[in-house]
Amino acid sequence: MASHWLPRHDHALLGKIQLAKQDEGVIGVQVIPVDDRRLGACMVVVPPGPKTDPAGQQRTDREGRPQWVVGVAVRDVETRRAEVLEITLTAPAVPEMEPGAWVRLEDLEAVQWSIDGRSGVSWRARGVHVSGAAAKRPAGGEK
Repeated sequence: MASHWLPRHDHALLGKIQLAKQDEGVIGVQVIPVDDRRLGACMVVVPPGPKTDPAGQQRTDREGRPQWVVGVAVRDVETRRAEVLEITLTAPAVPEMEPGAWVRLEDLEAVQWSIDGRSGVSWRARGVHVSGAAAKRPAGGEK
């Protein structure tokens, strides 16, 4: 998890703890806003595609809007470390962006979750906006 992007405050105060009942048991979720001032360059590395459930059906939000997932390489301005985040977006149609496009993340959040002894972090954003042309790659064997 890229916790170095998270605010340097008490996460319990910044996040919202939500508990929900499901057939499998209780889910614990903590939503933590990411301090976007600490993010450097962001580039699409995997174009958006449908976010699917284990049965292959596209997931939707509570209002029934389709969800999409996009792979974005993000560089921390302080550590210069880069990671690829799979970010979930909600939009009526697949967002249009190509690999190599520079993007700006709107309201990025880390979602820490725990269910039935498993835990992890997922990422979601209100938007991923293209802010520059796709990076050019040399053709063939050019250096």
